Amino acid sequence: MTTNRHQKQRHQDHLRWLRRLATLAENPIYTRLHELDRITKELDLLGTTCTGRVHWRDQDKPGKMPKMYILHSIGQSCPIHGTPLTFGDRLRTYIGVNVTKQNQARAAISREQTRRVLVQRQTDTQNALLRSGYHITQYYKTLGYTVPHQDQPTHYPEPNPNWTHTFTL
Repeated sequence: MTTNRHQKQRHQDHLRWLRRLATLAENPIYTRLHELDRITKELDLLGTTCTGRVHWRDQDKPGKMPKMYILHSIGQSCPIHGTPLTFGDRLRTYIGVNVTKQNQARAAISREQTRRVLVQRQTDTQNALLRSGYHITQYYKTLGYTVPHQDQPTHYPEPNPNWTHTFTL
């Protein structure tokens, strides 16, 4: 059986916790916004990437020098190698035996893998911020505030004079 004193203590503890959360709320948002800016800058600085994969020809033939090719999936475009001429074809680019060209091709493929990871992190962070924006809007509405639209950046949430308390904890 719960006493009034115990309930009162629980409510006070809850209010302290709520004050703490409210005080700390903006830091995670700014952290994610800065992370999004950093990811965007990394993507901008990444350079040209290659969506293909390395393939070797004559690698297992004795006396023959292995030759590097870059193969792309069927119908796949590449920022470096372009788009297949015919629908349903694949790009196959000869790199050869030149070590410098091979290293450049490997580096471009590696940058593409990095780009994919960064794009996924960027998308996840953007989605988390969108969800947070929705929840923050609901937070204001729950407390009886009218939230300005995104095209009203100079406006602040305003108390709704018609707000009534309609829920219990």
